Amino acid sequence: MVTERAAREVDQCSEAIRACLQEISGRHRGSLLVLTEFLDFVRKNIEGAGPIELIPVELTVEQRAKLQAYDTTRGKAPTDDALRRLETKDIVEWQKVAAVFRTEFRNLLPAMVLVYVVAVYEAFLKDYLEAVLCLRPGMMKGPKMEVSAGEVCDIDSLVALYAPQAQQTVDKLLRGGIDCHVDRIQEQFGIRIVGDFAYWETLREAYYRRNVIVHHSGTADSRYCRKYPSVEAGTRLTPDTPYVLQATESTSQFIHFLNVRITTKIGLGA
Repeated sequence: MVTERAAREVDQCSEAIRACLQEISGRHRGSLLVLTEFLDFVRKNIEGAGPIELIPVELTVEQRAKLQAYDTTRGKAPTDDALRRLETKDIVEWQKVAAVFRTEFRNLLPAMVLVYVVAVYEAFLKDYLEAVLCLRPGMMKGPKMEVSAGEVCDIDSLVALYAPQAQQTVDKLLRGGIDCHVDRIQEQFGIRIVGDFAYWETLREAYYRRNVIVHHSGTADSRYCRKYPSVEAGTRLTPDTPYVLQATESTSQFIHFLNVRITTKIGLGA
């Protein structure tokens, strides 16, 4: 009976850990999905030559009632046409903004989104790896923690106990560029990323291109050229929407890939 109860508790614990890691993965992939939808809108309305897509805006019942009451006090009733004009006011303003972006900022939006895509990648790694180490503290390498009995009594949970060391470990893991921190992740968790992840080169180049955009206004510098010798220093690396869509999909696939590899490694399955 004790053995069966212990087995059930282990299963419940494993399921809770799996659900926690899945939630982190899903949340960050959700952010990337929003960016994909935004890029699709940019492709149609900013980069395209056709009419700017309208965003339907409708007055709420309360708004309509207030407008009708206001106009009635002035001795007239609002017409349906007048209400429609109010409903399309925001649409007209959006069309004006979109027109400006078409002429002045059409090349800026994909670069801005790429910067955010890589930020999602970095945020995911930090959140996810910290959670893994808190939930599986045996995977942390380095000096053992020394905690007094009083400190243990003051801590609400074991996760809170391990959190500071997990944060320190992950901060060290994620130092440097993508080549450096992925090498450390592979060693720390005993998994293989480079060579197994199908979109590795796409993700890697997007990471370094983001650095060029942020630090060198999109002009290839010597560091980028050392990574990609076929590119000459001074080359403009302005991304277009198809490029950023590919980078976004690669990042989303990486999040799924890493979750599968790590949960399998710690015995939780995919």
